[in-house]
Amino acid sequence: FHFTDTDDIYAYGLSVALTKVVPPSTVGLYSSCPSRIKNLLSKIETNMKKESERRENTFPPAQKKGSLWNFVSTLLTMIFYWPKWLDSGKKRRNVRYLFIQFNAWHFTGTDKLWAGLVITLCESFQSIFGGFFISVFRTSQHIDESVRKIIKESREPEWIAKKMCCFPLWLLAIVSVLLAIGLITVVIIVGFPTGDSSGDGITVIESMAIATLGLPAAGAVRFTILLSKNLMFNQDFKIQRQMDAPKMSAQLGFMNEVRKEVEILINFIRFMEVYERRNIRVVLEITNLDRCTPEKIAGVLDAINILLSGENIPFISILAIDPRVIVKSVESFESVDKNGYKFLNRIVTLPFTVPEMDISSKRRVFRKLVERQSEFPEDGQLEENQGISYEAERSKVLEESFISEEGDEGNFKYYLMENSIHMRRIINSVRVSITIMASQREELPPAREIAAWIVLANQWPCRLSWILQCIEDDEQRAEIDKDFTGEDSIDETKLLWDVFCESMLEFHLIKDQIKNFLEIDGDPELFEIFLKKDFLLTIQQANCFKAFTVNLDPSIKKELELIRGSKNLKDTIKLEKAMPLKSGFVLKMNEDDVCKEMEKLKFSERNTEKYMQRIKENNLDGRALLFGHYHEIKNVLQMSMGEWTAFSIHFLGIKPQVVSPFVTGGLVTCVGGR
Repeated sequence: FHFTDTDDIYAYGLSVALTKVVPPSTVGLYSSCPSRIKNLLSKIETNMKKESERRENTFPPAQKKGSLWNFVSTLLTMIFYWPKWLDSGKKRRNVRYLFIQFNAWHFTGTDKLWAGLVITLCESFQSIFGGFFISVFRTSQHIDESVRKIIKESREPEWIAKKMCCFPLWLLAIVSVLLAIGLITVVIIVGFPTGDSSGDGITVIESMAIATLGLPAAGAVRFTILLSKNLMFNQDFKIQRQMDAPKMSAQLGFMNEVRKEVEILINFIRFMEVYERRNIRVVLEITNLDRCTPEKIAGVLDAINILLSGENIPFISILAIDPRVIVKSVESFESVDKNGYKFLNRIVTLPFTVPEMDISSKRRVFRKLVERQSEFPEDGQLEENQGISYEAERSKVLEESFISEEGDEGNFKYYLMENSIHMRRIINSVRVSITIMASQREELPPAREIAAWIVLANQWPCRLSWILQCIEDDEQRAEIDKDFTGEDSIDETKLLWDVFCESMLEFHLIKDQIKNFLEIDGDPELFEIFLKKDFLLTIQQANCFKAFTVNLDPSIKKELELIRGSKNLKDTIKLEKAMPLKSGFVLKMNEDDVCKEMEKLKFSERNTEKYMQRIKENNLDGRALLFGHYHEIKNVLQMSMGEWTAFSIHFLGIKPQVVSPFVTGGLVTCVGGR
């Protein structure tokens, strides 16, 4: 085997395992990338078909596909014989694999998603073997307990003749046909007698006709009626009708119908195994299950566990899912085990977690996506009509930053996720951002900086929104403090990582409130490496790019603004009185900053100097003020009631509730030790 990439190796390894597993088996194909799952399933199917062909050439099946005799032979065998499926048949070396795809998302609107699974099986069997064969089998091969007993007690090696009145059914059919032919021949040669209707000739012929054709004709008529019914009303049609009917899917009769249909399909596979003298394995590929609701996910998993498992069931189910999504959905469903991993492990017999892509594979996939989205020459027609074209700029950003293999300067290859959806978002964001930016600026920033900003917004939207909010708050604070500092702006050469570090503790304090936002962020350690080492973006660059940022949801920053209390800050920018400080601002203060800030409270000069001295003697920086005990701080400063009220409102008034000095226990107790 020649492998072009690592996914070929993974697909080959899993396909080899699938050719050796004993059904029924459920394989968990775990990956967060739908496109990669689709690619792996395609390669697995190709490898398994090649292995089946190799075995078929070595151990040919009993019947050749597509011949007229094969069609007639199969039909007659179904009508006149029962198959005897023995354990020795499991040792056959040649195997035929039937691949069936079930896209759970296509049936998500139905009441019972697991019933859609059975409908897919029915339709696929009819497509593979033909609806006529399935209908004949359903009509002629009704296997109940009495039939199973006959099959079990029979000494025949493979086929057991059906009997009627102790005679083989095929013998009765032959005799009936011969007698019918003889009767017709007599009538043709002798002629049909005429005369009195009570004559002996007519009576004799009528008696012969009834005796010859009566019982077989009745059986033939019954068989024809049932066959016509099954041809016109397939079982999948009945299931679909019952599934869509009001209140029907909740009835036990509906589940019984589904079980019967699965049993018919299994019996059909057994029949074809005996007839073709080779094993048949149904490989059921279940995809997009992680896009469905928790209740329906649990229903499909239960269906796999109940309907498609058991003794001698020829199903290999491949559950292609993102396990993180499935586990959360299962745990949120009340009637299922609260531990989603245990629930999944009870069903999956072969877990296969697809390893992450290596750097070269990510680059190759990214290149293919770029080429695929640029393969139509008419794509640039709109820009040409407007007399503008930014394709060169877009190509430069994509080529230099993500596709080029020369050097490691950009290091973008370490920040590309293996999910093709993530890659498409970056490509599309680059195209839109460059178009907007180039139409408003004479000269574009370096391609590396543009790409870095887009990746930052795509990979860590919550943390970037937090940084932008902190910058905005600092700018507003600078405007408030310009009368004291003489400066109305902040240092725009400051690194974004430094901005994040200064507010990191405050960010940590509110993490429970922004849990949903943090879940959409990427690896925190990679975020640190990104801003601290690889891409030293500044406040100036952030202010430049944020106007052209299309891949960052502004609602995240809005929510962070409300949590941080910035709305109240903006509403009071022009007030002359010193307003309560945000906890994040207080946390960054040292003793000198606290003393400088206290001057804004306009205490008497004598008291101010006294309080400053006590602050320095007791090392009352911002962290000590926030996490220290409320009454101890008051005792150390020894302020008058009015001055203490002003001081506590200004420095402690907007302290988060989890660290409030008025709350006993909780975080204050843990940190302060009281």
